[in-house]
Order: sequence, then structure tokens, then C-alpha cells
Amino acid sequence: MRLLLEKLEDIFERFPILKERKKQKAGTLSEGVCEKIMEIHKTGTAVLWVAERDIEMVLGLASRSYVMESGKITFEGTGKELLADKKFQDVIMGR
Repeated sequence: MRLLLEKLEDIFERFPILKERKKQKAGTLSEGVCEKIMEIHKTGTAVLWVAERDIEMVLGLASRSYVMESGKITFEGTGKELLADKKFQDVIMGR
């Protein structure tokens, strides 16, 4: 529990607005945290990107990506692999 609280304080330090909005639903939070996410990634911490509208940008930043639907991984691979996957393009990107 102590480690979790330390991690939470680290998150609040990096994203001060989140402390004020900790009871707000995630889907209603504003965008613009890509730079902070990359800073966290550069420290060696694994980053789980829960949701982002700009799929191509996310896949360009991530070393590996997994898409989960209903609790099951439906796609996985590098960004280049996923972007080249016709089924991924159809299902996820709506092309």
C-alpha cells in the first residue's frame, strides 16, 4: 500500500491537475500529456496507454502495443506491424 501511495504522489507531482480532478471520469479529462508520458517512459517505467484518439501517434511512440477488447488481446505487435495489418486498419482505424 505504501508503494502505491508513493507512485500516486509521483503521478500527482508530474500531473498536478490530476490531483484536483482525481474523482473526475477519465474520459472527460483533456488531452495533451504525450510529453509527460514519454518522460515517464524514458525513466525505464513501463507505460500503459489506456486511450488515445491519435492511434498513429501512439503507435509511433510505443515500443510494443496490445489492443484489448472485452478483456482479450485481439492485436499485438510493434507500431509498424499493427499499422501494416489490414485487419487492424479495418477494425481499429476504420479504414
